Amino acid sequence: MSFKAIILAAGKGTRFKSDIPKVLHEVLGKPMLWYVVKAAKEAGAEEFIVVVGYKREMVEAFLRSEFPEVRVVYQERQLGTGHAVMCAKELLANYKGKLVVLNGDTPLIEPEEIKRISEVNADMVVLTGSVDDPSGYGRVIRNGGEILYIVEEKDATDEEKGVKEVNAGIYAFDSRKLFEALSNINNRNAQGEYYLPDVLKVFKKRSWSVVPLV
Repeated sequence: MSFKAIILAAGKGTRFKSDIPKVLHEVLGKPMLWYVVKAAKEAGAEEFIVVVGYKREMVEAFLRSEFPEVRVVYQERQLGTGHAVMCAKELLANYKGKLVVLNGDTPLIEPEEIKRISEVNADMVVLTGSVDDPSGYGRVIRNGGEILYIVEEKDATDEEKGVKEVNAGIYAFDSRKLFEALSNINNRNAQGEYYLPDVLKVFKKRSWSVVPLV
């Protein structure tokens, strides 16, 4: 199944305590972003759109040298992952296919995983995993096999923080439904940001199919 990929690479990475954009920090001699774009390419993405922001010139220069075919959009203000994806809406105005959303700071993502998530027949696919220490991750709240919602740690109750299933931050969407859902989320949360996982509530409200993939 053909798909296009959006890679989120706008963040500063304050926890790194560095002026270098987070996605350009190196792992085994290559920037983290290199591994993500390479994986999307090997998975068969027909187009790559990278959302840049903090020190965009550095990230764009890297992309031009390594992946000149990549298209770049600028997130002028870092208002959350949902807002970052919306920055690519204009480039995808005439696209009606599958869209995979990846994070530029996940160098361990494998092409096979991207391909697997792109091939699931659903309006929204969420990659999840269970970890012993879920601190810092968004929690996946279920009722049996059904995902009810995803809550960021800063907005979670103590009970929700006890959940060990976490959101990997990797998704596949029907592109048209994604952008419609993004126009219906808000930033009423602890960080005042537009969270991409909040589109799940819109998908469920409209009875669009949502599939968790572990």
